[in-house]
Amino acid sequence: MKNASGNTSTRSFPFRAHPISSSWEIFETSNDSSFPKSHKTIISLDGPGPGNSSILLHLLDTPTSRSDQAIGPSCTRDLTDYVAATNAASASTPNASLIHLHEDIWHKKMPIVKSRLLNRLKPSSVTRLFGRKTVARRLEAGTALRFLESNHMWGATKARYYYGLHDRNGLLVAVATFSSKRKLQVGKHESRSFELIRFCNAMNFAVVGGISKLIRAFINDQKKPVDYIATVVDRDWGAGDGWGSVGFETVNVMSPVAMVVKDGTRRHLVGAGIERAGSKLGRPGVGENVLKKLAEITSHEEALLRNVSSGQQSGQLSNVASYGPSYHDAPAGVAAIMRHVVALSAKSRYGGGVGILDASDAKPNDSQKAEEYTATWEKTCARTSRLLFSTPSSLDEDATVEIRERQVTGWCTAGIVGGATKSIYHGNYKLSDEGVVDPRALTHEYMRSMASVFFAAHEFQRGHRDSAEEVEEGHSKYLSFLHLGFGGGSLPRYMNHSVRARGANCRNVAVEIDTGVVKAAEEYNLDDGMELVAGDALAYCRSSEEVFDAIFVDVFDERNLTPAGFYSGSFLESVSKHAMVIHNLHTGGNVRSQILYHTIYSYRRVFQTVFVVAAWGSRHTGGNAIVLAMNKRRLDATSEALSWREAGKNAQARWNVDFDIPFRTSNRLWLFLTTAFVCT
Repeated sequence: MKNASGNTSTRSFPFRAHPISSSWEIFETSNDSSFPKSHKTIISLDGPGPGNSSILLHLLDTPTSRSDQAIGPSCTRDLTDYVAATNAASASTPNASLIHLHEDIWHKKMPIVKSRLLNRLKPSSVTRLFGRKTVARRLEAGTALRFLESNHMWGATKARYYYGLHDRNGLLVAVATFSSKRKLQVGKHESRSFELIRFCNAMNFAVVGGISKLIRAFINDQKKPVDYIATVVDRDWGAGDGWGSVGFETVNVMSPVAMVVKDGTRRHLVGAGIERAGSKLGRPGVGENVLKKLAEITSHEEALLRNVSSGQQSGQLSNVASYGPSYHDAPAGVAAIMRHVVALSAKSRYGGGVGILDASDAKPNDSQKAEEYTATWEKTCARTSRLLFSTPSSLDEDATVEIRERQVTGWCTAGIVGGATKSIYHGNYKLSDEGVVDPRALTHEYMRSMASVFFAAHEFQRGHRDSAEEVEEGHSKYLSFLHLGFGGGSLPRYMNHSVRARGANCRNVAVEIDTGVVKAAEEYNLDDGMELVAGDALAYCRSSEEVFDAIFVDVFDERNLTPAGFYSGSFLESVSKHAMVIHNLHTGGNVRSQILYHTIYSYRRVFQTVFVVAAWGSRHTGGNAIVLAMNKRRLDATSEALSWREAGKNAQARWNVDFDIPFRTSNRLWLFLTTAFVCT
């Protein structure tokens, strides 16, 4: 398949040129360098007959010389993410599938590619067979490896366990292979995990429920319970939605992986530890010499490694826009991924199940004072609180805004009671023995994470600034913050105090839509040292010409969801002029996961850097994700992990923060919505 001139060899496939319609117009008009020629290489592949399905096929030339212009791997990642987001937002219309098809794969694996594409089309023209009509058996290694070599896109690779499905005539129609067990310490318990290494159907066959039956057969044969199984999915063929129906959940989406093309053979950079030089059955890797050269790339340089012909020196580099190198060494890498998963319950359909690790044993190294704030707050009881203040809420005529004091401890809460929402907790504050609001009392983890992200990012920018900035005694002379959503005012008060305590000037503006909350804050001096504006935050951002050092977004509706306006393109464009945006979002459940996914994708359309951390204590059932978005300087926290962590340490010392900033800014999220375990 060749597409340099726009011509495509169909090889009897129903390929046809097709203008990219509505949902793809964004790529036709985009000036983003991440999409240098995407809209020119996407065609549609339609299934036969009425009610057909459509595959969007992204055709990619394989580089044959250093002069060839290649699309960076981040381009295919962003296209896949965009299609997943578009499908999630268009439940009423048929979903389109996006497949990235490389020219070298088409030529080397044409029969397999044809079979997989035909299987994706609806109605499918391949032979469909129900798993219940097959028999699962353990296979000899030779039989399984020959089958995989003939039917799997990436060929065969050695494994510990080989299983197959046979039809009523004894024909082998599907194979799955599994690794040996890996004993991993999850909390206080030792868990037994396995990797699903390979799975495929025979060409021109589709076994419905085949992978489920093979997994069950494998688990049933184990003498001891299987705690969980991990697998890796190739995102060239989609975001992995089918794996969710099998019981898998995504725990990580890896950065795009560079590749080496040598003498027409593609090799992914998966680490020297799994290289099998000269072996036909080994998992393809590259040598230490190439990896060492790659390690010499400076952290801010983005490059794609290609080895394209015998005339080129091994490991030569060619710059490609928008790409940061990342590698995955299989045994160590998969083991690390597995540490992030744990069995959901013994009631799983497979007897073991899979899931996301709720919490690790690691804890932040907070000061005694910070731990004291948390401990005294957690000892309070809402049932014994007494009402201090009440005023009508402007959002619901049947609701009231209340200030309540919890007995003995000096802790007070702000929230809404009654109306359609019944109860909304806004935040807390602590009174000193003199009855003064303590601005240092920041107990909620997501707020500590938001503050940590700002201080670390500000320090990082200082360390990498392109020109001299105005500083005094090692810290900025003036900082300004805009808070969208005031609530109980804990974060605005903390930021105001932290900056002023180090001798710098600080301007804090908070926008709160509920006039009842504003009245309560003014009554109890919760807005001391800041400007509290009653109004709509979206309208304020559109009309304000002031540029802030950071915008903190902490806004939710009556369902505790982020309103769509706060991740719309128009809103993000209006705040893109500011130094950074730090956005708190809720996690857990399908609806929140989709909002999180849409929000992150929207930020990536507008900002150069989008970095996401999970607040400590967040679980798969719920928690907080903190989004950092910046345009001032591109930050790759993978390649610059050391300087990012050092920035956190330096910021904690510079601003005398009493909680652990490096810990809270290192818990990076990679996955947001896709439904396979690990995507590369």
